[in-house]
Amino acid sequence: MRETLLTATCTLRAPLAEVAALLIAVEAGPVGPTNAWLVDRGVGGATLAGGPTLFDYASPEGTGTLEVEPGRSIRYTGGWWYRATYTLFEDGPWTRVELRVDNAAAQPAWIVRSFNPGWRDVLQNGEQQFERRMRDAARRLDCEVDFA
Repeated sequence: MRETLLTATCTLRAPLAEVAALLIAVEAGPVGPTNAWLVDRGVGGATLAGGPTLFDYASPEGTGTLEVEPGRSIRYTGGWWYRATYTLFEDGPWTRVELRVDNAAAQPAWIVRSFNPGWRDVLQNGEQQFERRMRDAARRLDCEVDFA
């Protein structure tokens, strides 16, 4: 059963192509500031294998799958229960960025909540992490960011 657990949106005042070049830049190899930046948890040691649109993610914290639609979206499925999708939309001259976190487990969301204490951290800190990453993206793109 798929259920959206969190959504967050912002507008980066930069063209879609520039935003996509930063946020959707993904290739096999180490994860870091210039590769799969959106899924970099900053713990070090994370790598991607595969490509060009489907990757296996491995880090000291666990494994997952990364799917890329070039210029449009990046989707990370972590562990057994959640899927985070960043999608880019052209919004006039700017770019709207949407984050959706969905229950990816075969079980209903209440089971995930009952048996996985990690879900609270993802949901409680998800909007803050999104804002922090988008402010960093705006800094790197030398543009302004507006949160909806």
